[in-house]
Amino acid sequence: MGGSVIQRGPPPFLSSPIVIARNLREHRHLVSHFIRRDFKLKYHGSILGYGWTIIEPLVMTGVFYLLFAILSTSVDPHRPMHIMIGFLTWYFFNGTITKSTSSLVGKSGLIQIVYFPRELFIISIVSFEALTLILSLLIVIPMANYYDLAITWRVVYLPISMIGIGLLGSGIGFFTSILQARIRDVEHITGLVLKTAFFLSPAFWTMENVQRVPAQYLDIYLYANPMAVFMTMARSAFNGHPLGISESHIASAFLVSIVTFYLGSIFFMRNERKAVKYL
Repeated sequence: MGGSVIQRGPPPFLSSPIVIARNLREHRHLVSHFIRRDFKLKYHGSILGYGWTIIEPLVMTGVFYLLFAILSTSVDPHRPMHIMIGFLTWYFFNGTITKSTSSLVGKSGLIQIVYFPRELFIISIVSFEALTLILSLLIVIPMANYYDLAITWRVVYLPISMIGIGLLGSGIGFFTSILQARIRDVEHITGLVLKTAFFLSPAFWTMENVQRVPAQYLDIYLYANPMAVFMTMARSAFNGHPLGISESHIASAFLVSIVTFYLGSIFFMRNERKAVKYL
């Protein structure tokens, strides 16, 4: 089958996202198959099954809550919930990039047997991670009820922040998947960068906890770290509090995410045929 299919050439330079959207529509059943397969593989043979989507973030929340209770003097009445949301949104971002980076190398056997648009691997990964995030966030609802937090219009920040994280993570994944096919060190470099970025992002602290930092430096931080903005938006969706960040920070975060996705898709579409030769 693979030998009888004529592989496409790279699309016009600026139309890559449009081509990806068209391929996604035409092969949506294949993407759905990849997502179902990933869920089966992740929980195959597991006694607790989907329960692990909640257990792991619960354990990590407990660990970091104890650390902050011991080491920090700041008061955050909703700290466990804020830490939980921070971890879950980071897992979404981290999982998208990590799995996308190894997607072509890990699926080399399938790629050599049959041809289909290879960007579908990354689209299915970000979709799988988004669904995992939604399932995991179910634990946050009883936590919000425990704190007597009412759902407000700010709940719209959750899907908006997820879109931003998905665009940013998949955009980076488009780059790293191609580079990993040619240079196997990219996977290790990406993992190291993500570990560093985790501690530089407000996964286990909130912007309200930042003290003694001049406003201009905080602005630079928010402009340079879109994940800080998206995490703050996700937390606001549950606690109902004002964001505490400006519209320009949100606009900048989404601009970075959109540009990263756009450039990443162009890079992927123009280089994936060459990268496959190194598998």
